[in-house]
Amino acid sequence: MAKQNKTLPESIKGVIQQYGNDIVKSIRLSNILDDVASFDDLPAAKPVLRTLLKAGYGEKLLSVKKDWNLKVNSYTTEICQNYGFQQDIVTYLLSSIVYGLGTSTVVPKYASGNKTTISSSTKHTNKKNTISDLKGELSAQKKEYRRLLDTLLVIPAKTSAYYPASALTKLSLVEGKIKLLSDALKTNDADWCIQEKEKVLQAHYKDTSSLKRKAYTKVAAVATTLLLGGAYGTSYVSSLGDINAFNQTVQKGDSFMSSGLYDQAIVSYSEAYTNYDAFNSSSYKEDAFQKMEEVTDKLIEKGKTDNPSLLQAKNALQKQLQLDIPSSERTRLQEKLNGVETEIVSKVDNGRNTLILNVSANNGKLNEDGKKLLEELLELSPDDYWLKFIKNKEQ
Repeated sequence: MAKQNKTLPESIKGVIQQYGNDIVKSIRLSNILDDVASFDDLPAAKPVLRTLLKAGYGEKLLSVKKDWNLKVNSYTTEICQNYGFQQDIVTYLLSSIVYGLGTSTVVPKYASGNKTTISSSTKHTNKKNTISDLKGELSAQKKEYRRLLDTLLVIPAKTSAYYPASALTKLSLVEGKIKLLSDALKTNDADWCIQEKEKVLQAHYKDTSSLKRKAYTKVAAVATTLLLGGAYGTSYVSSLGDINAFNQTVQKGDSFMSSGLYDQAIVSYSEAYTNYDAFNSSSYKEDAFQKMEEVTDKLIEKGKTDNPSLLQAKNALQKQLQLDIPSSERTRLQEKLNGVETEIVSKVDNGRNTLILNVSANNGKLNEDGKKLLEELLELSPDDYWLKFIKNKEQ
């Protein structure tokens, strides 16, 4: 079908009239529009529209019969939080679908000043309702964050409580929403999530140093018995040497970790776990394993804002899974790894959308921020087709 000289709202209305209201439930609406409507004036609208339809917002708008402008504002806030899209483009597309369905008679216009105009009479009302909704949403998200902190916490019998990777992924999503809402309302909630999480973890903190002292006492007692026995004294003395080597290797890992050399710290802790088991005490392996987990948890936390750390966390977890560990630990580590990989996929998906918007807003080229983001995303997913496509296009 040849492209028609119509605005996007009129094109959406025409497609709905031809194929029926249910077309907004499907990505098919975007495919048809790609044939009959031109996105040349606003290229960024195409990927945003496809995402909105895939996420079911067309179907949600189909059920709206009144107060459509409030729903559009509410959905816009929700979509921008989840996908990072430009707010005025989202409002324009949602309003266009509402117009196409006949729920509204106001033809949306995307102004050159990057502001979507619906009608001058609704601007003030919408702004008022949006701010009110944002305050209520911020309160709701904080309540949800506290609930997740309590329900997702893993509390072992002998060690401190922690949040597994899958939990950190869920918490990170809510943290992002709280930050966006806080920024929009200009409230000072930057450290609120960190403080709440620390309160919970501190309440379930357990000092494991006593376990180590108990293990050393046990080794010393057995060593004395064996030395008195004579025949096996020499063999156990060599075990004490292994213990010293174990301690030195762990200390080396601690030094690497304090210097931020996390990859080398993992190698040292892995050597301690694998090589020094001549002495019969599982607590030593447990100590080394726990050290490795401290590194990966720190990397996962840093990975929320630092892509290289997220990659390091993935590599560290993969190395731990190669060790001879109990099946229960293997399952838990695999769960962490799955969470990290999911976070990587999410970051790449969201970043890809941001790059598309960046290109459309800068005359088909990435600006400096866009170029930096592209390089970071290629580190996370070097084989991604669209990232490589954008990279080649820039060269």
